[in-house]
Amino acid sequence: HPTTGKVLRTEKSIHERWLGISSEKEEETYSPFSSHLEWEISHWAVRERVTQSSFDRLLKIPQV
Repeated sequence: HPTTGKVLRTEKSIHERWLGISSEKEEETYSPFSSHLEWEISHWAVRERVTQSSFDRLLKIPQV
Protein backbone atom coordinates (compact mmCIF):
# COMPACT_ATOMS: atom_id res chain seq x y z
CA HIS A 1 0.00 0.00 0.00
CA PRO A 2 1.38 3.49 -0.85
CA THR A 3 0.97 4.92 2.68
CA THR A 4 2.75 2.05 4.43
CA GLY A 5 5.40 3.46 6.75
CA LYS A 6 4.35 7.04 6.05
CA VAL A 7 4.08 9.42 9.03
CA LEU A 8 0.47 10.56 9.26
CA ARG A 9 0.63 12.76 12.35
CA THR A 10 3.34 14.51 14.31
CA GLU A 11 1.35 16.26 17.05
CA LYS A 12 1.45 15.02 20.63
CA SER A 13 -1.00 12.37 21.75
CA ILE A 14 -3.90 13.32 23.99
CA HIS A 15 -2.09 11.71 26.91
CA GLU A 16 1.07 13.76 26.29
CA ARG A 17 -0.97 16.97 26.01
CA TRP A 18 -2.84 16.15 29.22
CA LEU A 19 0.44 15.53 31.06
CA GLY A 20 1.72 18.93 29.91
CA ILE A 21 -1.42 20.71 31.09
CA SER A 22 -1.49 18.74 34.33
CA SER A 23 2.11 19.57 35.23
CA GLU A 24 1.54 23.28 34.45
CA LYS A 25 -1.47 23.36 36.76
CA GLU A 26 0.46 21.57 39.50
CA GLU A 27 3.17 24.21 39.34
CA GLU A 28 0.55 26.97 39.60
CA THR A 29 -1.29 25.28 42.48
CA TYR A 30 1.06 26.65 45.11
CA SER A 31 1.51 30.09 43.60
CA PRO A 32 3.09 32.38 44.76
CA PHE A 33 5.24 29.59 46.27
CA SER A 34 7.54 27.70 43.94
CA SER A 35 6.64 24.23 45.22
CA HIS A 36 4.52 22.18 47.57
CA LEU A 37 7.48 21.94 49.97
CA GLU A 38 7.88 25.72 50.10
CA TRP A 39 4.15 26.07 50.77
CA GLU A 40 4.28 23.45 53.57
CA ILE A 41 7.23 25.16 55.26
CA SER A 42 5.50 28.55 55.09
CA HIS A 43 2.25 27.06 56.35
CA TRP A 44 4.11 25.45 59.27
CA ALA A 45 5.88 28.74 60.10
CA VAL A 46 2.58 30.60 60.27
CA ARG A 47 0.85 27.90 62.35
CA GLU A 48 3.76 27.74 64.78
CA ARG A 49 4.05 31.54 64.88
CA VAL A 50 7.70 31.45 63.90
CA THR A 51 9.01 35.00 63.73
CA GLN A 52 10.69 36.37 60.64
CA SER A 53 14.00 36.74 62.50
CA SER A 54 13.82 33.12 63.70
CA PHE A 55 13.11 31.95 60.18
CA ASP A 56 16.02 34.04 58.86
CA ARG A 57 18.35 32.42 61.41
CA LEU A 58 17.12 28.99 60.32
CA LEU A 59 17.85 29.75 56.69
CA LYS A 60 21.38 30.89 57.53
CA ILE A 61 22.24 27.35 58.61
CA PRO A 62 24.35 25.76 55.86
CA GLN A 63 22.55 23.16 53.71
CA VAL A 64 19.07 24.17 54.89
